[in-house]
Amino acid sequence: MALRHKGMRRWQSVPVATFALACCLLVWHPVRCSAVDQQTVGTEVFADGFEPGGGRQWVANACEASVSTETPAVGKGCLKLTDGGANAQVYLPVKTVPGLKYGLSVAAFRPEANEGPWQGCVAVCRDGGRGNQSTYLARSDLIPQADRWCRLELSFVAPGPRAFIILAGQNATGDITLFDDLRVACLAVPALEPVAEKPNATLELSHVVLAGSPRKIGQTWGRVNRQAIQDDMQEYYLGPAQKQGITPAELMRRSEKFVQLAQKLAPHWLEEARAIARAAEVDADLYLSYVANVYRGLWTGDECTSFAVSPNCTEQGRIFFHKNRDNQPKRQCAFIIESAVPGVNKFIAVSDASVVACMMMVNEKGLAGSADTGGLPVDTPRHRGWMNTALLRYIAEKAGTCEEALRIIQEFVSKGYYAGGGHTGTHWLFVDAAGRVLEISNNSTRVEHRYHREKVYFSAARGEAVRRMRDLPEPIDFAAFHNVSRDPATCFPTSVSGMSVEISRERPDVLTVAWVAMPARSLALPLFMGGSRTPAALLDGSSDELAREAPGDFHTWEPIEAFAFKAQRLVEDEVRELLAHRRPRAARRVLDDWVARCVAAHMSAMSPGY
Repeated sequence: MALRHKGMRRWQSVPVATFALACCLLVWHPVRCSAVDQQTVGTEVFADGFEPGGGRQWVANACEASVSTETPAVGKGCLKLTDGGANAQVYLPVKTVPGLKYGLSVAAFRPEANEGPWQGCVAVCRDGGRGNQSTYLARSDLIPQADRWCRLELSFVAPGPRAFIILAGQNATGDITLFDDLRVACLAVPALEPVAEKPNATLELSHVVLAGSPRKIGQTWGRVNRQAIQDDMQEYYLGPAQKQGITPAELMRRSEKFVQLAQKLAPHWLEEARAIARAAEVDADLYLSYVANVYRGLWTGDECTSFAVSPNCTEQGRIFFHKNRDNQPKRQCAFIIESAVPGVNKFIAVSDASVVACMMMVNEKGLAGSADTGGLPVDTPRHRGWMNTALLRYIAEKAGTCEEALRIIQEFVSKGYYAGGGHTGTHWLFVDAAGRVLEISNNSTRVEHRYHREKVYFSAARGEAVRRMRDLPEPIDFAAFHNVSRDPATCFPTSVSGMSVEISRERPDVLTVAWVAMPARSLALPLFMGGSRTPAALLDGSSDELAREAPGDFHTWEPIEAFAFKAQRLVEDEVRELLAHRRPRAARRVLDDWVARCVAAHMSAMSPGY
């Protein structure tokens, strides 16, 4: 623990503890909120054991403060305050999320020999650390007994983006007060609305529905992502082609095989793409050629990383899947699509905002998948057909199991539908609702596959991240699984997006959930398969744009997500109850409302000033 003693004139930098927990949970039914107690949703978000050499920078006022190893309550050290004659205090500013309720607990000790009438306490203040009873948000009882460790407790609702924890000692000159084992947890969410940084600011909870006919879906996508489409087409397609002397007519000629296959296998894509082009105010044929060809040779950096863990090693046999995507810094989006075309699965996916494609996906049958580089070496290049981003969408729409995904890839390769790359093919990972983990590697002429039953599978050699996952104690919960995605061995500056999926065995069409981080290092945002709405900020890329500039890191995001994952379980319980009473529309509303509020609150936590 580092201390700033009396007489110091300048603040030292304070490593702020992350309290920004779960605005994401603001959300479900008021009755559900009232049932939330410390045992159900309590998540410890801050702790200080005042150990020798610890890193917390408490500021001392009117006292000498030091770490003592003589009589700690727990561990090897405790905080010792020696009063200087003017109400001994130490304080620490911490980051909070407005509207959340926190509980604070600390061990305290006062010797019998002390003489001060104020017998020491813990308090929380809003506007500064040099507080008194008139400025406290909350205060514990005084230390009740001398010569023994006592537990002091309080709770408070955060009024703003930070609060000050104050430890006040007994107040006669020379009095000694000891503190140890300070802990803070988020107890509940008393408010049902997220609070923005500025009192008069509100977060827009608008949403988009990508459902119905291909034309309707396309019109919505093109309207929402008009600017991204125009920008990406120019920067990553038309501009480079012009520099190479490739004419628009030649670009369209190169897309002919893609269009022919779409007419045969997925004609709704063509109707959808033309509707997108009209809404985005770009040439329809050029846009189709962009969809067909843009990913060829676009990326030559680190390959993407996909991984899974055996359900035999997870909490309650849950099924987990993750991918980090590495690519150009195009605006990323996540979405739910529910097509009215017969035989087409509903699915959740991550893509560039300029294209309805799949970089990673999970569908209503409980099949999750990713398409990465690093497949079999290419011996016979075949540059016309479907790239893997289109093929993965086709699998999302048509397959329900790992076996079905494998058969589609085998068919595409054998019939020459798979376009592939010039040097390597595609490396696929699929996980399904039965818990099967399937690796597929192919080029333009050959397909190899393997089912994995070991504890951990990674698609690429990722050293420390692989070891970290293998070393996780069993059973592995979703938070521990997801946290590995930000390990420096697998999350790079080029990791533009990531998606962690939990596939529901019982109701994959409703309770499967995808947590999307754009970029991969940022705070994750949820989409439930049973929902019908995509928050507009996920589809239009504004969440991606905000997160790129967010100052936090995994120290900030992991506690927020841990609380959100706990709240997710409560939402799932409520949805199960509604489904048991044959109320599917009410269940869908619960999921949509929770997702919308969680996304808004998490975006608030990533905003400047939080």
